[in-house]
Amino acid sequence: MISNIKNISYLTFTQIFIVFVGLLTGMIWSRFGSVEDYGKYQLLMSFVSIVGIFSLPGLGMTAQLSAGKNQHGNLEYIFKKKVLYSIISSFILFFIGNYYLFIKENTDMTYLIYIAACLYPLYNLKALWEGWITATGEFKKLSLIQIYFSLITFIALFGSLILTNNIYFVILSIFFAISLSNIIIIKYVQTKRNNDNTDFDLINYGYKLSIPMAIPIIMSLDKILISEYLTIEKVAIYAIAMAFPSFIKSLYLITNRLLSPKFTSSNSISESWKYFKSKFLLIVVFFTTIGLVGFFILDYLIVLLYTDKYLESTLYAKWIFLFTALSVPCSFLGNILRTQKILKFSYYYESFNSFGKLFLILVLIQEYGLWGIVYAISLMNILSIIFFISYFNYELKKERQNV
Repeated sequence: MISNIKNISYLTFTQIFIVFVGLLTGMIWSRFGSVEDYGKYQLLMSFVSIVGIFSLPGLGMTAQLSAGKNQHGNLEYIFKKKVLYSIISSFILFFIGNYYLFIKENTDMTYLIYIAACLYPLYNLKALWEGWITATGEFKKLSLIQIYFSLITFIALFGSLILTNNIYFVILSIFFAISLSNIIIIKYVQTKRNNDNTDFDLINYGYKLSIPMAIPIIMSLDKILISEYLTIEKVAIYAIAMAFPSFIKSLYLITNRLLSPKFTSSNSISESWKYFKSKFLLIVVFFTTIGLVGFFILDYLIVLLYTDKYLESTLYAKWIFLFTALSVPCSFLGNILRTQKILKFSYYYESFNSFGKLFLILVLIQEYGLWGIVYAISLMNILSIIFFISYFNYELKKERQNV
């Protein structure tokens, strides 16, 4: 009991700290950078997310399962594979940069993308160490590392933006700081391995899981579509509107990390559900309350933090925040299925959610502008709740029938 309270306090403080740093980051951008430059940064990050499709995103889950099942020899192997496949992503970024140079004739975006491409293989390692430490249950250590990681990133942004106000130097500073931090943390984790046990079934599962995990990455197309159909400034407005729903995701991460050690060590869906069902109603009440509070205060909070330049963001933020909060509790049912290696669930859900949302955005953005994206996100959150409950019950009943 005392251990759980400590874990909750570590994770809660850390996520509050990360959210606070995120708010400070937005404030720095809004006060010292132009709306256009912030839009360029957000567009760049969309491209960085999209090329992650080719760098085996499922290896993060392999790292988590390997640590949870005491297969420490897997870490070295998946680290090398992650870097190797991330190099492929770098080449794709260079190709995108050339598209902006020769087709769009936009040299600003070209040079920003080139900078990201050079550092991407080392920039893209966070999922490995985060998943590994999460599964070990060392929440105090995880909290300290995450605080360091968020601080070093903020310092890189703050220093470069204040001192130079040069978007190229800002991006170089951020990517270099994150890349260097990833290497330091990975090397630290490697020194803490207890054995050389290797389970290639877990590694192969990570390969297979990379396909469904790559599917939701296409949602990073939302900002690219905004830049094409609307303006780069609208990308910045939308990014601020999405900043507060990221607070919901932080709360989700706290809860998931507390549940994760039990989920990963469970041998069946029934065992995980037995542990989780007593907590489910409390989680529903908590996230619903958070969603309603956010809905009523975001109008004032966004203007206070980001100035009147982002007043338009308030119109969209509160609705996205509310529907994101409502969808979180049932997503833990999906996490139970993922840790039990139910690959079909991941394929079905990620395809349904990502392609469905992308289709709705494509249809609605041309008619309703940014409101079209709000409508698409809200509707898909409602449908996701239905999907999680239905598919979880299906798999649970099937497992019990086979016992």
